[in-house]
Amino acid sequence: MYSEDLSKALMGFFFGTTVSSAIIESLAESRASMGVEDILASVRDIRRIELPQSAVESSLTLLEEAGLVTEAGEGFKLTELGGELAGKLAELRTPPGK
Repeated sequence: MYSEDLSKALMGFFFGTTVSSAIIESLAESRASMGVEDILASVRDIRRIELPQSAVESSLTLLEEAGLVTEAGEGFKLTELGGELAGKLAELRTPPGK
């Protein structure tokens, strides 16, 4: 879908963006669509930070425009590309040798 350079740039961006990477991780862990309230709770658990709902909604808009999440019923779920990103984020967060 994207060139290799753009894919790497998106990966780096979303890896370094606390809210977006936590949303990707939350959706990957749930393996089902999640509403904004569920995503907020999951991000709170993953990052141990309180976020305004507007921050999650804004990040979801960016993630959707980037083709990483899609609306699914009453919530959001990862696209195939989003699943690939989730796998790469997990690899990057895993300490060497584990």
